[in-house]
Amino acid sequence: MKKSIKFFGLGVLLLSLLFAVGCKKDKPASMSCKIDGTEFNTLIRKTTKGDISDWGKGGFLIVGTDGISISDGKYLTLLTAKTDEADYALNLDIFNAKAGCSVVYNAGGEDGGDADKYTGTSGTLTITEIIDDGDDKLVSGTFSFELTNVEDLTKKMSITEGKFEYLKYTEASISASMIKMFISDNVE
Repeated sequence: MKKSIKFFGLGVLLLSLLFAVGCKKDKPASMSCKIDGTEFNTLIRKTTKGDISDWGKGGFLIVGTDGISISDGKYLTLLTAKTDEADYALNLDIFNAKAGCSVVYNAGGEDGGDADKYTGTSGTLTITEIIDDGDDKLVSGTFSFELTNVEDLTKKMSITEGKFEYLKYTEASISASMIKMFISDNVE
């Protein structure tokens, strides 16, 4: 009788672990934050993990928009200069430092131009989990930043309660032109 109870308990434990692992991979992808206290939820996200040309190391490039395509709606771009589960501090000169992270928020969408573009002046991004299990390549994390408008340095905004969960990423080379498309000259 005791052996039956032990085997039953062991079976329940194993099933519970398998269910927990399976559920993690099946959770829906999401990316959200508050921008100056207003909810910003992405509808479309594109995440790339790969070698960053001219840096000699990899990074994550995460782009999310509240529009119906990456080129439509307001968009938020996050960049890390490594691919580890770690805390990344914002670096104003990410191209030369080759470490840290960067952020751009464009309130006018792809057609908004620099008048609607904000770039980070301080903040952090934390990669909390990376899953690389064959076809399941997922990344999760948190972020918060202070931003300044790239044309009018008196315009500021804050990103709080930022999180991205279970974003499926592709592995590809991340070119400097991809990064520069989203990140303009840094604000001092």
